[in-house]
Amino acid sequence: MAEDYKQEAARNSGPAVAPHEVKILFNGLFFFSFPDATQGAPFKREFCTAGILSTRQGANKDHSLFIRFKQGGPVSEPIEIPHSALSKLSEEIVITKDPPPTAHEVTIRGFEGKSGWAPRSADDRKDRTITPDYFNWIIDFEDLHPENLTETPGSLRPKLKLRIGDFFTKLVSEDQYTIQQGEGPKNLFGYVAATMGAKIVLTDTERLVLIVNGVPNPLPMNISEIHLNNVRPEHMEALLEDERSAAQQDRFRGDSSHPQHSHGASPGVLFEDDTQIYYYDLLQGVGPLERFHFEPVKVKSNAPTLVNPPFICFGSGGSR
Repeated sequence: MAEDYKQEAARNSGPAVAPHEVKILFNGLFFFSFPDATQGAPFKREFCTAGILSTRQGANKDHSLFIRFKQGGPVSEPIEIPHSALSKLSEEIVITKDPPPTAHEVTIRGFEGKSGWAPRSADDRKDRTITPDYFNWIIDFEDLHPENLTETPGSLRPKLKLRIGDFFTKLVSEDQYTIQQGEGPKNLFGYVAATMGAKIVLTDTERLVLIVNGVPNPLPMNISEIHLNNVRPEHMEALLEDERSAAQQDRFRGDSSHPQHSHGASPGVLFEDDTQIYYYDLLQGVGPLERFHFEPVKVKSNAPTLVNPPFICFGSGGSR
């Protein structure tokens, strides 16, 4: 199989080219976890699990997974997969490359120690320009709930198991957030991650592969971005409309450098159903008074009225 890919790459690409990047961008209800790092700098991990948080239990929890690709031109229109269909897929989908990696090739940007995990400090969360690509803009569930947490069976399906990639924060929220536990006081928490990413670097003879039910499925070699949105359909339409509006403004001004963070990337007004409930549906044994709630501090009068959930995903230091 590897030889077939190499021959095809040679036919399609002509002379050898420099390594190319594929970025996978995560937006919506995902849950990330990593095993402990191996010894030796830069302390790479064997894999990252990005669980797709299912909300198919209940009539008002009708999220879908939307997949979009960028292949040389604009990002494609989304392919929608309802959660009811996701439940019928393989429990685990592996994202790797062919030929397969011979060593651990997963890194977390900003973490280089063996355990390699520390939450972002309160002072750092007050300034969204400090190391904006570091992964620890994510809200860490293990930092909020240091006791052992038990996953609700079937709540993450499928789980994307990435054996390659440098994980980072793609976009930081434009609004700060308050944090409140149970009925306790509200305190300022700061900025949070809006979109997470994984950068994968491939040589001209390597191919990105999805393994589903043990069967490898090679992806086209000209893919540069894969967008994964686990959101409600009306939320996805709002994001698309925001992109179209921004594109029209860019064309009107003749400006191709419109800031990415203004395209529906900042968290803001919540949907009627509280997204944070979904994350606590994921875990067992966390009572109402133990749960944390986040709300945006609206400081911009021109902020969008329908945008991303208040936090995108939680991170795990490696216990799961």
